[in-house]
Amino acid sequence: MANAAWVTTHHPATDFGDELDAELELACRAVLLVATTMASRVTVANLRHGRAILEPARDFAAEHGSLVSVLATWNPDRIDLVIEPAVTGPQPEVDLAGAPRARPIPARTTRRAITPA
Repeated sequence: MANAAWVTTHHPATDFGDELDAELELACRAVLLVATTMASRVTVANLRHGRAILEPARDFAAEHGSLVSVLATWNPDRIDLVIEPAVTGPQPEVDLAGAPRARPIPARTTRRAITPA
């Protein structure tokens, strides 16, 4: 998929709080990738504490004009987060590298819209 990114890394964590912070940091970095148009969509995969960080991640995304959606995984104890732009207006005709886009990004009507408080 053109102009999409996968954010993966391994953070050796010593306790629950460290793991939670590391996963929230991954989600926030993914939001910033989308917010700065470095990627049109980012998936942060296989999060152990994804449900615990979901609301803070959605709040951060809303502040930066993005949406956070949840994807189920094969493991019921883990989830994937998908970050996309909240605004579905006209998209640029070229990506940041200057290459023409193959097709415009479709509006996501099935995702829950987040409005800043």
